[in-house]
Amino acid sequence: MRWTERQLAMLREMGVHVVVRPAVAASSGEVATVQAPRSLPAPAEAMPVATVLPRADWLVVVEIDADEAGDGDERRLLGNMLRAIGVSEGSAGGDPSRRAARLDPRRADAAAITEAIGQTGARTVLALGKSAAKVLLGSDEPVGRLRGTVHRAASGVAVIVSWPPSYLLRQPDEKAKAWADLCLAVATVEAASTT
Repeated sequence: MRWTERQLAMLREMGVHVVVRPAVAASSGEVATVQAPRSLPAPAEAMPVATVLPRADWLVVVEIDADEAGDGDERRLLGNMLRAIGVSEGSAGGDPSRRAARLDPRRADAAAITEAIGQTGARTVLALGKSAAKVLLGSDEPVGRLRGTVHRAASGVAVIVSWPPSYLLRQPDEKAKAWADLCLAVATVEAASTT
């Protein structure tokens, strides 16, 4: 996977450091080694929750609990995670393949999520947390057992399960695993684009 300078800066902001091994890059493309984050991400602008979901190739199903002021760390971390893979949240213009819509699994059942997938045109769903995975996949398995694999929702869309931002804030050492899951999601989207 090739990274732009902007994406590398976002990764650094998240506390994830990517090391490109040039000896391998010459023969088979860039190979990245992900190092565990050293600290929490730098603050970023809070992102609004869409009431009408925009056209977007990515659907993020996650519980986000912002504090009373509306500037929660969970929301900032999610924004940093998405920007690190070149995806923005919301309905701002631009390429739908680089845009994500967000849905809270506490306010949606499987039928509502299927409708959201159709409304947005999502080709990939990020299920961040156990409640999101349960709604999408009907599984009570822990996130640790579900992550690292491409699952399929009832609609056939690819589902990648990972840790929610709230967990990553409590367990920052797990950010490297979440980054691996985001890389899997990007690879899944890229593979689908070439077929």
